[in-house]
Amino acid sequence: MRITLSTVRIARVLFAAAVLATPAICASAQSDSDLRRQNQQLTAQVDDLKKQLKEAQDRNRQLQDRVSQLESQLRRMAAGGAATPGGTTPEEPEKVTVDETVPSASPRALFKAIVDSYAKTTTDLDMGHPGDGKRRAYLKKLEGWKSQQDRELRGPITWHVRAVDSRTTRSGDLIVTLVAVDPETDVRLGNSFDVELSKLQAERLAWADAHGAPGPLVLRGTLVPNVRINEDRGTRGTFDNPPFIGPFAEFLYSVEVKSLTLAKEEKEPGATTKPVEPKDTKPQPPR
Repeated sequence: MRITLSTVRIARVLFAAAVLATPAICASAQSDSDLRRQNQQLTAQVDDLKKQLKEAQDRNRQLQDRVSQLESQLRRMAAGGAATPGGTTPEEPEKVTVDETVPSASPRALFKAIVDSYAKTTTDLDMGHPGDGKRRAYLKKLEGWKSQQDRELRGPITWHVRAVDSRTTRSGDLIVTLVAVDPETDVRLGNSFDVELSKLQAERLAWADAHGAPGPLVLRGTLVPNVRINEDRGTRGTFDNPPFIGPFAEFLYSVEVKSLTLAKEEKEPGATTKPVEPKDTKPQPPR
């Protein structure tokens, strides 16, 4: 091959171009790497903020439950009752008309039934120590028990409830926080819980709220227990959230809403899902 001056010049130009392009390529690669790292950091920060928000919402719900309990005690004290020598009013027993020996009667009835079942299931079991065979056998037993509870306690419910809070998700779904109450005495029947409402159900709830509809709502749907086995939780802990069933078992459940109607519209509360037609002289809720 004959090497000419022109060939040398061309080679030098190409070499110079390659040298000049190298920093740009490195800078581009470094820029992409920095962007990926920044995206990862932002994603981690968002996940952390979501976790903090969930914890704050759970804590807020616990505080709301506690405030409601204290308000209930104050109402009972204000209603009268003989004061004790120490100057305090004895707390009257709750008046409940629903049969809470039935697990599906209320959230706290479900919780009690599961706690009792856990105690019976684990009475003669040795939970052992972390990592040993007895602990593994104990957790395996709990997994089988959990599946049985979730399956056997799932079923239809008709609860009287009150709405205590609501929020809208980014996708536009309405999440409402409810608390089950006794239909006659309005006594709370357990901690609050969240449900997701359809558009029509949300419209009816908004209508009731806008028109100051008194009294509770009647919720019909399906109770879905979801006991969670958590081998890292051997004790109740400070906040007891989720509620502690027993070592390594936590109380979770959900409610699939079929209908949500005003209690005062029911022809026979608990007997039908069709509300009474409002009179023509009053605003009518969405159908």
